[in-house]
Amino acid sequence: MTDKKKKNYSLSDVKKVLKERDSWWTVLVIDPIAIRFTYLFANYTSISPNLVSFFSLLASLVSSYLFFRGFLVYGAFVYELAFLLDCIDGKLASLTNRQSSLGSLFDRLFDRLRLFFNSAALGFATGSFFLPFVFVFVYLWQESEGFVYRLKVKEEGLKGKPMESFRDRVKTFFAKHRLVPFPDLVEEDTLVFFVGPLLKKPEFGFVAGIAVAIVNITKWLVDTYLGNHENSR
Repeated sequence: MTDKKKKNYSLSDVKKVLKERDSWWTVLVIDPIAIRFTYLFANYTSISPNLVSFFSLLASLVSSYLFFRGFLVYGAFVYELAFLLDCIDGKLASLTNRQSSLGSLFDRLFDRLRLFFNSAALGFATGSFFLPFVFVFVYLWQESEGFVYRLKVKEEGLKGKPMESFRDRVKTFFAKHRLVPFPDLVEEDTLVFFVGPLLKKPEFGFVAGIAVAIVNITKWLVDTYLGNHENSR
């Protein structure tokens, strides 16, 4: 007779499927919660990662409705619930070995819908679509180029070598704590859809998110130029 007993997972098992590097907001705020919910879902429910993704989309639609109606603070917290669920689905899929191309497609599609619906809703709430349009543009450009994630610290040169400079110590600190060295798309997203609405200043959230995007874009352009210049020598 086949043993159909469900596998028990530990918190250590969940932590093993975490990304080697992730955004500041995810690592410091979301992951401590997501890890425990992933543990509970994996051990005590039969919920699938795709269903978690669907609930994330549903929460995103609710947050956009709340933003549209002007309930900014409520919308901010529901939006973060959507993001929390978005962080859980991937961990649950990796932990229980239920990754699928369809699940990845759903995840990307739902991320786009969350961005579009909530940006548009905040545009309605503020009476202006200029800042939402600029934010969505720079956000998608960064995402399509993927260059935010190229800003991660390169550790290879530090391994097995004494730390000789402050910069080396900073790199080691970020690596040790799973942090990317600069705020990235998640921080931009958090400023726009959580911090701004929570303060009841959505325009501030958009401006702050766009400012972080501009810093990331500028650094990428400078690094690309310097890299090409170095290679041409």
